[in-house]
Amino acid sequence: CFVCIRHGLFSCLAGVSVARICVYFFFQAEDGIRDRSPSRGLGDVYKRQDLKKLLKEEKKEVREQIAEYKRRRRTVQFGTYYRLADSFQENQSAWNIVSEDGMEVIFTHVQILARSAYRVPVIRLKGLDPDAVYTDCETGQEYGGDELMYAGIRIPRIRQDFSSTTMVLRKS
Repeated sequence: CFVCIRHGLFSCLAGVSVARICVYFFFQAEDGIRDRSPSRGLGDVYKRQDLKKLLKEEKKEVREQIAEYKRRRRTVQFGTYYRLADSFQENQSAWNIVSEDGMEVIFTHVQILARSAYRVPVIRLKGLDPDAVYTDCETGQEYGGDELMYAGIRIPRIRQDFSSTTMVLRKS
């Protein structure tokens, strides 16, 4: 499956070619609803199930995820993407996207497989203003741009495969 976030193209058909030149993000569809939106944080908000069969709570969650994506769509589509950890080299993947005006940063970390004993990852963001202060939109915690880029963010230890963490930061 792929989705082209710049042109809004979507396909799950093998062998389909698209004539436009654009960036594609490939993903593996999953049946569960939990953690779908954060782990695919680059715009995939579809559900591979019959929406008529979803429970009320699941429909509400899907609506919330779509609304959240619409709030962040401009940053995802037109911001600058930075790969911070490569899943082909490590047991994790991480990236941050900085909006065109530098006022919003979306950071996502995905732990691939849970391990019983490992070093807690510290991820250093890229493309920020080192002299600015960034506020976590969910918690209100403030970070210096230099702190985020040079000291990094400690990822909490989660004992679950394919767990994800997403932070949206706003430049003050």
